[in-house]
Amino acid sequence: MTDIGLMSYYLGIELKQREDDIFISQEVYAKEILKRYGMVYCKSIKTPMECIQTWRRRQNPSHIFQEFCWKLKVAKRILRYIKGTLDYGIMYSSSQDFKLVGYCDSDWADDKDDRKSTTGFVFFMGNSSFTWNSKKQPIVTLSTYKAEYVADTSCVCHAIWLRSLLKELHRTQDGPTKILVDNKSALGLAKNPEVEFENVKSQDQVADIFTKPLKIDVFHKLRMSLGVMNQYCHLFERYLPPFTSFLLTKGDEEWPLKPEGRKKRRGTLVENFVVSQLSYLAIFIVLICITERKKMKEDPLNFSVFNIVFEVISAYGNVGFTMGYSCSRQLKPDGSCEDKWFGFAGKWSDEGKVILILVMFLGRLKKSNMEGDCHMKARQEQDNKKLASAKTNLKAD
Repeated sequence: MTDIGLMSYYLGIELKQREDDIFISQEVYAKEILKRYGMVYCKSIKTPMECIQTWRRRQNPSHIFQEFCWKLKVAKRILRYIKGTLDYGIMYSSSQDFKLVGYCDSDWADDKDDRKSTTGFVFFMGNSSFTWNSKKQPIVTLSTYKAEYVADTSCVCHAIWLRSLLKELHRTQDGPTKILVDNKSALGLAKNPEVEFENVKSQDQVADIFTKPLKIDVFHKLRMSLGVMNQYCHLFERYLPPFTSFLLTKGDEEWPLKPEGRKKRRGTLVENFVVSQLSYLAIFIVLICITERKKMKEDPLNFSVFNIVFEVISAYGNVGFTMGYSCSRQLKPDGSCEDKWFGFAGKWSDEGKVILILVMFLGRLKKSNMEGDCHMKARQEQDNKKLASAKTNLKAD
């Protein structure tokens, strides 16, 4: 038997395994779908469905024409959404939290043709979703709470099956499995010893994304709650310095943000930028470019901006460039998260870097004063020469 290393591709799913997490995506499969339908160069879109659009078959005698007109626009929009999310996938971080939690929701008679509702549910272990379902209900319900009750029934059946599966994997669940729903009337009907129903606010109902079209901000918020993210943004979040304006800040404000919430968010971003280690690098580079601008004109080969940037980053790395991941910056706090630090030996303190900036600034100021004195002396000499020349001309006359 040959060991071919860590699995990287399985059943159309790409896996990127690292020390602390696993990222799964279907970028290759998505590109194949776009190529098959000639949508490789289409414009991307932010949501897969229009929020205010009500889909209904056209009343036309031709059944083929009905189906074609109804489905073509919907399918094309979904492909445009896929084009803009090729780099997206689900991140599974290492965690000891094996508690099974479910979210369940339903719309009511959203299909205007057959008046059937849609069931949506998702199950979490830790911070990431691992199984979900979105399916039209087989019967017509006469009220919202009955539609919710039908959805809850499907969700409970899935929860019972998951509990038995986890038991075989030696991850037996202690106590009933919690399922969060946003309809209090359905809560009164639902009773099962293996699950515990709990009410959740509609804006926090993650399963909403499986049942109906949503506005852009709500859709992106719920998508992030599912653990879906851009793999490159995740790398930035983990490996840039922990105090930087490029990272997402943890916000406990209500959504949408109120004016005071926006002001607080802007203040946090400014604060992060001021103490950012990247801002120190930018200041160093700007000061050196200003100081050496004459040499850059005289000798552009050795004093180019690229060379200066490379030298500054190299020197900065030698004295210490801290990088890491701060758990306090998680949008969804995880109790099992640990702060991690990566950096070079000889780490400088922020105070030391501020002192270095002041020294460079004072040195530049002193150089400017010296250059000013030299210019003044040169002017005085020129004025003296002009005055002497004028006197000589007067004597000659």
